[in-house]
Amino acid sequence: FTEVNDKKRFDLEKEARIYKRLSVIQGVYIPRLKYNGITLKGEKYVLATDHIIQTSRLSRIHKEAALTTIKAIHSLGIIQNDIQESNFIVGRNHNNDNVNDERVFII
Repeated sequence: FTEVNDKKRFDLEKEARIYKRLSVIQGVYIPRLKYNGITLKGEKYVLATDHIIQTSRLSRIHKEAALTTIKAIHSLGIIQNDIQESNFIVGRNHNNDNVNDERVFII
């Protein structure tokens, strides 16, 4: 039981370090990290804050934006090995007053 919790804690700490490394693109290509931790049941979680508009299939334009997202992550030395459509979400760009300005985030 402790080995499982230790592994979950290690995995969460690793994810938190990666998210910190990606801090310059939070809110642009990845959701902003609000908090991370482990529940009382030993389950890891990350709370990211950005308004999600859709999680279904991506349009062609969103797929192009997803490629830009992956390039931004790779430019910071992080390799995302689980690139699939279900790992992308569409959200509003909160740095812009234009309601129609959407961003594609990877989760």
